[in-house]
Amino acid sequence: MENKPKIDTIYIDLDGVVVDLHKLISAHLQVDEFDLEKEIKVLSCFNRYEEKFFPIIFELIKKESFKDAPEKAFSNLLKILYIPLWKSRGITVEFLSSTMKTNPLRESLKKQKREWVDNHYPGIILNLVDGSSFKKDFARPRALLIDDSVSNVLSFKAYGGFGLHYDNLDNVVENGCNPMLIK
Repeated sequence: MENKPKIDTIYIDLDGVVVDLHKLISAHLQVDEFDLEKEIKVLSCFNRYEEKFFPIIFELIKKESFKDAPEKAFSNLLKILYIPLWKSRGITVEFLSSTMKTNPLRESLKKQKREWVDNHYPGIILNLVDGSSFKKDFARPRALLIDDSVSNVLSFKAYGGFGLHYDNLDNVVENGCNPMLIK
């Protein structure tokens, strides 16, 4: 009898997991990353993140900054360790990213994200949805979503998939969700 993995597909979010969106924003605003992170946490608590940062993100899209966005540390581990390991176990790995539900520059952002993935992860499929709420449409019993948004992870789970909340690599590993253990 063939030993099939419990997970057969892993979907990885781009912004916040692989792409360092906050570093891109802090460089654009010429502010300290640590200060920006504190402001983001406060604004997020009061549901004010979109109000403050979406106009900045739209500026970055107009400047075509996303295609050259910096990588997070987890990205290197994905390339060197996790993706080859998962593929050796017969697991399909794809990206699943939002182009923002209120984005008037959606086509430009799609192009920039595709270029980023082609440059950093050639051969990995990029799935784009018109808002993060549509990530749940990829959920199924043997699919896993790795995302920095708790609401995306919970929604994915509610629709039948597995979810792993990623806020930083150390936290993920400390909480027993080491991506190396995915079978």
